[in-house]
Amino acid sequence: MLLLSIVLWCIVVFSFRVAFGGNPIVTFLQRSENDLIEKAQAVVAGQRETAEEEEFLFIRHFSRLALLELGGFLVEVAVLIWVWYFQIMPWLALGLLVKNVITVGISAVMTRTQMDESGIFKTLLKLPNWVFAADRVSAFISGAGCLVIFLKVNELVPW
Repeated sequence: MLLLSIVLWCIVVFSFRVAFGGNPIVTFLQRSENDLIEKAQAVVAGQRETAEEEEFLFIRHFSRLALLELGGFLVEVAVLIWVWYFQIMPWLALGLLVKNVITVGISAVMTRTQMDESGIFKTLLKLPNWVFAADRVSAFISGAGCLVIFLKVNELVPW
């Protein structure tokens, strides 16, 4: 249970960080210069064979953030499945799993419908504001739900 508690707490912290601070990938792109984004997109699209150091660092940082987000999502899903399987607040775990599936589906559809020749970086930046708001709400729900499960696992609540 100690490992489960640690992982749940990490999910809570990461989810609340996204809920209150915004998605790290989007924040990174918004803070990056437009010229750098375009040069990095040219490298990613294969229009240029070599990347300058600044472009390389941009792509590496973006990739690391994407892997962190994917890893966090997969860990959350795995924990929720485990919690559901062992009947620790199964309805909450199942509800959070369904929420995650719906959120990923909406994100995938929105990204595909907005994708054009400008590339992935610009596509993420031009998504409608409601997508970013929905991502933050989803992260808040995940954080709150996993906090409740964390409290239950550690017997800090009477129910």
